[in-house]
Parts: sequence; C-alpha cells; structure tokens
Amino acid sequence: MNIPEGATRMRLAGRWMTLVPLAAFVLISAWNLIPLLFHSPSLHVSYGLFETVLLALPGGCMWLGGWILEGFAKNNQASR
Repeated sequence: MNIPEGATRMRLAGRWMTLVPLAAFVLISAWNLIPLLFHSPSLHVSYGLFETVLLALPGGCMWLGGWILEGFAKNNQASR
C-alpha cells in the first residue's frame, strides 16, 4: 500500500471513529429529552459528554494524522 492510499484509509477510519460516538451522543440525548416532554422520568438514561469525548478523541487524532500525512505525501509527489 502506498502512502496516499494509507493516509486516505486512515482519514476514513478516523472519521468513522469520531462520528459514530458523536452520533450516538446526539441520539441518546434526544432519547433522554423525549420523557421530559411527556413529564415521565422513568426512561432517563445518562450518557455524558465526557465519555463521548473519550470515545471520539482517538478517532479525531487519527483523522487529523491522516489528513497531515496525506498533505505531506502530496507535497513529496509534487516535488519529484
């Protein structure tokens, strides 16, 4: 596998690792608001922002690293 292809795959994997926990946070937060609209606290599930950040942080770092690596690979190929 060459460097640009690896960087692209790294960016895609990092994007999924970041967006899936954030989407779960949004969906669970919306689910927690439904009982509040009907004044029924029985379905309340707690899922914090801190846990979401801990889950999404490695994916964000991987996404950023792939983006930087792809930029270096493009500059290296342009100079040849």
